[in-house]
Amino acid sequence: MRIVLALLILLGSLSVSANEFDDTKALAEQGDADAQFALGYNYYAGKGTPQDYKEALKWYRASAEQGDQYAQSSLAKMYYDGEGTSQDYKEALRWFKASAVQGYASSQYYLAIMYQNGEGTIQDYKEAFKWFGASAEQGNDGAQNDLAVLYSNGEGTPQNYQAALKWYKASAEQGYTQGQFNLALMYVREEGAPQDYKSAHMWWSIAAASDHAGAAKNRDKVADMMTAAELSEAQQMASDWLKAHP
Repeated sequence: MRIVLALLILLGSLSVSANEFDDTKALAEQGDADAQFALGYNYYAGKGTPQDYKEALKWYRASAEQGDQYAQSSLAKMYYDGEGTSQDYKEALRWFKASAVQGYASSQYYLAIMYQNGEGTIQDYKEAFKWFGASAEQGNDGAQNDLAVLYSNGEGTPQNYQAALKWYKASAEQGYTQGQFNLALMYVREEGAPQDYKSAHMWWSIAAASDHAGAAKNRDKVADMMTAAELSEAQQMASDWLKAHP
C-alpha cells in the first residue's frame, strides 16, 4: 500500500473521495506517517478538501519528523517556495538534506541546486557536485545536465569534457531539452569529442522541436557549415530520434 500510495501521489493522479479523506485524516491523527504524508498532499493539492497550504505544511512536517523521505522533500519544497509559511532556505536545506541522505533523487537534486546557488548555506560547488552526482546516477535528467555543467566548467571537480559529454548525453537521451542544447554545443566546440556538425544539428533540431529558445537559431547557423549530404543525414537522425521518443 505504501509504495502504491507514494507513486500515486508523486504522479499527481490520486483522486480522493470525502470518505477516503476522512479515513486518511483519522489515521494521520493516530500518528501513521504514511497517512500524514497522504493527508499533507491532499491539503496541498486540494484532493477531497479545499486547498490549504498551512494544513499541508502541518501534516508534511508530522510525517517528515517520523523520517518519511517524501514528506521531508515536500516540506522542504514548501519552505523553498514560501507556501503556507514564510520562505526559509535554511529549513528547506535542512529537510532536503534529511530526504537526500535517504536516497531520494529529487531531494538530492534540489539540495545540489541550493549548494550551487548558496541558498540557506554558503555556496559550495563540491557539495553541489556530490549531490548532483548522486541524483544523476539515479537517472534524474536535470541533475545529469547540471552535473555535466560542473564537469564542463571545472566547478567542484577538475574540468573533464569527456565526463561532461557523457552526462549531457544521458540527459539528452531522456528528453531534457537543456541537455540536448548543451550536448550540441559540445559537438560544435570539440569539447570531449571531435567536432561533429551532424550531431550538433541533430540535437539542436530535437531541442527546437520542444521550443527551446535559441536551438533553432543555432541549428540554422551550423547548417551553413554543412554539405547537403551531411544536412540530409542530420535531419534524418533527428527525425528518427523524435519518432522513437514520441
